[in-house]
Amino acid sequence: MPLYEFDCRQCGYNFTVLIPFTKKNDVTCPKCHSDNLKQKFSPFSHHSSPAGRTCVPSAGSGGG
Repeated sequence: MPLYEFDCRQCGYNFTVLIPFTKKNDVTCPKCHSDNLKQKFSPFSHHSSPAGRTCVPSAGSGGG
């Protein structure tokens, strides 16, 4: 299942979701519920969750 990272253009919140490709356009910001999002590049993930959708904190910039 793909892992998508978004920046919310409304409130600036950065978040990552694990959702099926077919649901990518249904994503809204978990903070302000806006659908005005900018998708960022994210790696592919292959695990699944019972709920089918997982919101996880995004990795900070700067690496390790």
